[in-house]
Amino acid sequence: LWLYSSRGAVSPLNALIILISPPPHSPLVATVGRLDARSSDGHTRRMPVQLQRLTTLAAIDAASWNSLGDGSPFLKHEFLCALEERGCVGPGTTWQPCYVVARDEHGLAGALPLFIKYDSHGEFVFDWSWADAYERAGRNYYPKVVAAIPFTPAPGQRLLLRDGLETGVATALLEAARSTALELGA
Repeated sequence: LWLYSSRGAVSPLNALIILISPPPHSPLVATVGRLDARSSDGHTRRMPVQLQRLTTLAAIDAASWNSLGDGSPFLKHEFLCALEERGCVGPGTTWQPCYVVARDEHGLAGALPLFIKYDSHGEFVFDWSWADAYERAGRNYYPKVVAAIPFTPAPGQRLLLRDGLETGVATALLEAARSTALELGA
């Protein structure tokens, strides 16, 4: 598992690159333990969280998605769906959506917008030399999974969380991404 930020420092909260092979064939659906959440009376209680991997945002309510994160226009449901609808990402492209979402008893709790990539076009991480080195070593660099906004060099948050959640949901989303990579032999 390799973690990179948009500014080059290692950080799981800004950007995430996971080298995987082969690409996932089925959605990840798992109920992960019970995560801590702060109740209105200030006490910590446990609540179940379900993780799911999606190939489109069409099944996610726009208002729920848009309530997560820092309000970046490039993370808006409408922007990401427009990329899907216009054929910029998805079938026939080298940007395959692979969103990891977390739901709890209150609805959408968090998300990690991931894309499976088969090349480095449209990214602003210049990793061509890494891909070349992998090839020369007899290994596959592609496909890889990136937490990025396609074709957009805008820095910002990529791990999206509902306000007021403890770090358990963030940890679960990152672990789901990592588990997916391990499941695929990365």
